[in-house]
Amino acid sequence: MNLTKTFLFSAAVVFTLYGVLACAATARAEIIAQHLDDSSPSTEGWTLESGASPGGSAVNDSGTLAWAIDDNSTEDPPIWWKKGLTSQEVTDAAASGWKLTGKVRVVDASDPETVFCAYYTGAGYYGMNFNQEVQGAGWDGDVTVTLSGGGGSYTTTDGAHKYHTYELVFDPVAGTADLFVDGIERISNDDGGIWGDAPMAVKFGGTSMEDTGQGNWNKVTFEIVPEPSTLVLLGSGLLGLLLLLLRRRSK
Repeated sequence: MNLTKTFLFSAAVVFTLYGVLACAATARAEIIAQHLDDSSPSTEGWTLESGASPGGSAVNDSGTLAWAIDDNSTEDPPIWWKKGLTSQEVTDAAASGWKLTGKVRVVDASDPETVFCAYYTGAGYYGMNFNQEVQGAGWDGDVTVTLSGGGGSYTTTDGAHKYHTYELVFDPVAGTADLFVDGIERISNDDGGIWGDAPMAVKFGGTSMEDTGQGNWNKVTFEIVPEPSTLVLLGSGLLGLLLLLLRRRSK
């Protein structure tokens, strides 16, 4: 086999490899639950599982469209929206990888669990809980996000009344999730929490009984997205196949 034919054959296989990887990523990506802008979650497939007030459109919120949930009661029940998942969706998410995104402005939250967004697997959960420091001397309104699985916390540094995008990204190979805040990884390798009676669902809202807990939600999504590590394994297998074919062709 001459060099020209070898080069052309190799190039064809490489382009095929890239095409397969791209198709795999596109085909497997799937949005399972989504809230956008100031649309009522009830029109997007969410159910108001608890609470008397469903919330409403955030009025004149610095030009950002959002759905405001204000848990301003000192009694049960808290207020949250829920999107149930099927067992197949949970299985696919665990195998392929998933991403939970919340773009929210924390307006009022003095307890670590007053404003939250979480994914429940049926046996455990991965959650992002938000709170602000209590107003007083030196108060600047920075927001702290704490992971439910004990993976740690991260505090923003640009003061109050800002929207931030928080993402939990699950790696099926490592079996852990990483937290990204505005696109920058801040916490790595969170194991999630254990909860034997957990539903299979995505939830967002407020859980406070302290007369505090308002979050304005511009976006909440849960999607099945293959992690790069998953695609690397696929690519490694295809590269091995390429080398085997080249070896056979050279003979």
